Amino acid sequence: MTGSRSQPAEIGGYGRRSVRNAGYHFLMGKALAFVAGLLATLLAARWMSVPDFGAYMLVGGISLLLGIASSLGLREVVQRFVPELVAQGLSRCAGRLVFRLLAVRALGLAMAVALLYLSAPQVSIFFDMPGRVAGIRAACPALAAMTLFSFAALLLETLLQQKHTKWLWLLAALLRLGLMLAVAGMGAELTLGTMLAVDALAFGLVFVGALWLLVRWTMREQNGTGAFPEGRLFLNRVLSFGAYNYLMVLSLGLQGGAVNKIVAAKYLPVVALAGFAFAQTLADTVQRNLPNMLLINLARPALMASYSRSRDPLALAASSTLFFKINLFVLVPILAWVAACGEPLVTLLSGGKYTSVGPLFGGLLVLVGLGCHYRRLEFICHALEWTRLLFLANLAVVAAVIPAALLASHMGPWGIVLALIGGCVLRDVMLSLALARQGVACGNDWGGLLKLGGCGLGAWLGAWLVSPAGGGLVGAGLGAMASGLVFLGMARLVRPFSRSERVVVNGFLPKPVFVW
Repeated sequence: MTGSRSQPAEIGGYGRRSVRNAGYHFLMGKALAFVAGLLATLLAARWMSVPDFGAYMLVGGISLLLGIASSLGLREVVQRFVPELVAQGLSRCAGRLVFRLLAVRALGLAMAVALLYLSAPQVSIFFDMPGRVAGIRAACPALAAMTLFSFAALLLETLLQQKHTKWLWLLAALLRLGLMLAVAGMGAELTLGTMLAVDALAFGLVFVGALWLLVRWTMREQNGTGAFPEGRLFLNRVLSFGAYNYLMVLSLGLQGGAVNKIVAAKYLPVVALAGFAFAQTLADTVQRNLPNMLLINLARPALMASYSRSRDPLALAASSTLFFKINLFVLVPILAWVAACGEPLVTLLSGGKYTSVGPLFGGLLVLVGLGCHYRRLEFICHALEWTRLLFLANLAVVAAVIPAALLASHMGPWGIVLALIGGCVLRDVMLSLALARQGVACGNDWGGLLKLGGCGLGAWLGAWLVSPAGGGLVGAGLGAMASGLVFLGMARLVRPFSRSERVVVNGFLPKPVFVW
């Protein structure tokens, strides 16, 4: 990912031009899908009753955990080994691996769905929701449809088919929104069962389209032989990587938004649970639309293909640092805006239901920022196939779930947030030290990070001064404008990105406009 703008970089179809074109398609589709998806979530929060919305968030958290438990760590396996095969001109072999992994994913998911269906009575009793057995069982088809589509879209994006997946994601979001509006138009109440049926139908339809696109790519790409390189040795690499990666994914699943909602459901009253679930949903929305999540299925395959040729960990560390700073470039002004205008913003978005969770939303965004730093370390470990190290480091955050549960009964939602922040900091420190002992330099650009922090402080001050000029929507809008403009203006002056980093980013843009 280093070099000048004119450097040739076509590596098995993962060159600069291919990545740039895929990125345009991907971001355009994601932007449209984001608007439709956010609107659907806000309408659900407004139209559903407080107990139903809290139960919907809880069921979503349980479904997400079961999806992670049944994933077998295949997401990272796909992004690590499929680009390597394509870069070596073995697209036929890559197609075989893609469908084998899809079959294994479907088998693991079937077991998770059966477990959820059979244990629905016990789950409802555990969370003191005895009347929700039917609702929990109704989540089974929604879980299957959403998980299968997400994995199929991942496979397509790893193969740089973003020009197709953008329409699938947009279609899923529009179907979900349209079905919700249709239910409301018929005068029916938007209940837990109705929302789960909407999710199952929308994502089930787009999964069929994704499966057809995978078959079409496999039939079209027939380069190389169908045999895996290095024979059994390659499969042993895949299995070794996948085994520890699965343990890492399980430990990572025990520290995300799903577990936050489950701990809150167990230890918080219904009203506090609904407010926390709403704030967590907003934080998850921000996290999903940061560059590290928007582009992970695009950047990781391209960089893995490049690393499979160069085997240069220094270039890998530089690329991950640049990606981390780009994420902060987006997240810091958002955090400054929420710190200055959090309460009126949340009140506006929730229709006045959850007015007191603005500061909590800001605390959850701090967790999102720590997650961005972890992603850069995770990227280096995946390239070097050090998944065992990732698993051991993530145990620190898994252990933090215990004090989170204990503090939740005394401090409410803030107990969960503070305990997990401490666990994430400990994990990242342990992981950085372990990588340094292995001889991999992955230090942060502290000068650039301090400049971004100073720009964020100025953005907060600007939003805090301007937002009282208007109330409600006007105040939040003025705060957003002030935060963004002050941040960009200060960043233009202090330039938190080095000259070489700006050259790299401009190499993927149609014009060299990245000046910060």
